[in-house]
Formats: sequence, structure tokens, C-alpha cells
Amino acid sequence: MSQPAREEVSGCRKCRTREPNGMFASITNGRIYEARTTIYQLMHNLSSRHNRRNTLTRYLRTIGALFAMLALLVTAASASAASGRGGGSGHRIGAGSKAATSAMSATATSTVTQTFKLKLYGAAPRGDAMIVKYRTIAPNGTTSGAQVHVFCGDFRSSLEDYPAKPACKGGGTVYTRSMSVPKGYSIVFSFERQKATNARDASAIFYKGSHKLYYNWLDSAWYRYGA
Repeated sequence: MSQPAREEVSGCRKCRTREPNGMFASITNGRIYEARTTIYQLMHNLSSRHNRRNTLTRYLRTIGALFAMLALLVTAASASAASGRGGGSGHRIGAGSKAATSAMSATATSTVTQTFKLKLYGAAPRGDAMIVKYRTIAPNGTTSGAQVHVFCGDFRSSLEDYPAKPACKGGGTVYTRSMSVPKGYSIVFSFERQKATNARDASAIFYKGSHKLYYNWLDSAWYRYGA
């Protein structure tokens, strides 16, 4: 019967042998210790359990992050629906002939008409106010200071007591405001919404612009509730 191959260890009487089952045995004074394979197996089991825990933890964190992102998107969509959105544009109106334009240029006191137009869509909440803030600037830099025109609703301000206008109405309702401005002046303006829940003087800009007035001019803005 063949004997297991033995490997001599220099400097001692110990030797190692590989058993047919793959375990390592250390033979010392006739006692057999089969510890190495057991330790390897324990380390492998512990490592596998640790890896599974780490993988599960990563999956749970990923799922939590996705739910948090979804909640933020839903919140943002709800906020957008509550505040609505708006925009606008401006263009020259009533250009007239070259002769009329030259005559206007020759007259130092000539004025032009600035018109603000607002169109509301959707259902306007109770207590809303729509305004346009503006100021004119002379060629020498002199400014008129901030002015406010209330299109609809009760605009609350601590600087001035503006008369309440009829409640704002959506569904395509149009509001306009026209005024005369000296030709060659600049105008800076902003269309703004004040909610019933806003503090006094607080309002949100949804369209703004500026330009010089050499001709009659129309600045149109629109606002859609719940968009």
C-alpha cells in the first residue's frame, strides 16, 4: 500500500502531507490538527455573508434614492401647477409714414403711446392680483421712479394704497393699460403676480423687458394658471 508523499522540513522533525480529501494536516508528536481547512471555510463563509449584506445595503440605498427623486419631481410638478407660468413679447405699433416719423423727430415735445396688455388663461384663484411695474428714464438719466398699474385684483402695498380692481378672471380675459411717454425716453417694466398668500409688496415676475420709445409700442404678456 503506497504511503503519502512526505516533505521534510529543514531544521525540525515535523512534516506535512496532503490528504486525499484536500485538507492539510499537521503531524506533531502523533497529534493531528486539521485546522487550516476549517479556518479557510469559516473565512469564506464570513466573506460571503459580508458581501451579501453590502450588496443588499447598496440595493436599498439605490431604491431609497429613486423614491426620493420621484418625490421631488412630484413636488416640483405640484408647485408648477399652483404657480402657473407666463411670458410675453413687444413690438412697434402704428409706425406711420416716413414723413410722419420725420415730423415727430423734429418736434422736441413729441410723445409716443406705450401700451401694456395682459391676457389670462385658466381659472384665476381668489385673491390674486396682476400688475405691471414700470419706470421711465429720460435721455439725461433722470428717472420717474417706480410706478405700478393694477390690472385686476387687490394689490397690497405698504408704499401706496392702490384702489382694488375687480377680481382677476381667466379664460382668455384681456387687460390693457396705455399711457403717453416723451419720445426718446426709455422704459423698464415687469409683469407680476401677487398671490393671496403673499406678504405685502411681494409679487412674482413672469415677464419683463426694457426698450427706448421712438414709436408707439405694445408690450404683451400672458399668464396661464395651473400650467
